[in-house]
Amino acid sequence: MSQFPSAPPASHGWLDLVLGPSGGKTVLTRQDGRSPLHVQSVLHGEGRVADVVLLNVAGMILGGDRQDLRVEVLAGGHARLRTVGATHLHRAEPAAPAQSRVTLHAGSDALLEYFPGVVIPHAGAWFQQDMMLNLAPGGHAVVAEIVSPGRLHSGEAFAYKCLALSLSAGCAGSPLVTDALMLEPGTWSFGRAALFGPYTHLATLYALGPRADATLADELHALVQRHGAHGGATPGHRDAVVLRALGHSAHSLAQLLHAVLACCRRHMLGRAGLGR
Repeated sequence: MSQFPSAPPASHGWLDLVLGPSGGKTVLTRQDGRSPLHVQSVLHGEGRVADVVLLNVAGMILGGDRQDLRVEVLAGGHARLRTVGATHLHRAEPAAPAQSRVTLHAGSDALLEYFPGVVIPHAGAWFQQDMMLNLAPGGHAVVAEIVSPGRLHSGEAFAYKCLALSLSAGCAGSPLVTDALMLEPGTWSFGRAALFGPYTHLATLYALGPRADATLADELHALVQRHGAHGGATPGHRDAVVLRALGHSAHSLAQLLHAVLACCRRHMLGRAGLGR
């Protein structure tokens, strides 16, 4: 009797990176990990910044998979991290959550930027992400993310099981911001309109460090309005600005976030003493 192939076993990929200044550049000084996570390239342009491109060679995350990413930027360094393509979240049988743990460290007078590809949850996907961000005094970080409702062209809008995204950030043991977002479309008896209105995509950005102040929040809020997104930016109690915006496409929100990231970069580098 023929049998259907069993589901592939869950994978546990991890990547541990350390970057620091050397010869006027920020270079990768340590790299350790296990597939499917890899560093595809480290690019250098003008100034001190290193553009680090991360790759998941599996091309997707299945239910039950686990991924751990740890990145440290040493004092005086500047690193921008991005991923190749979108993060596709798939269902697996038996149903189990996929888990991601991201730990970021920014040293004194360092700037760490993290903007992965858009998160696309397929029908039945279940994803839990915990992000922890630690700053040394004088360090800065900017973290951004876009969440799609699913594969719109396949009729899978808001057909995923659960997205649970949390962030906890602190400086020298003192908390700066704690934020959690849980989306469970199957439980929305009132429909998605109560949360998303006429929009489909959600963008979130956290700017952290001593230059993440009310002035920066005002500039970012103005950018949201100029790009026609629905949302805004607000300062935290100290050293934190949080932005959330709704839009009609990942493309429009990505344009907004690129403008916001450039604004954060100018604000932080211009006053923090880092090389432009």
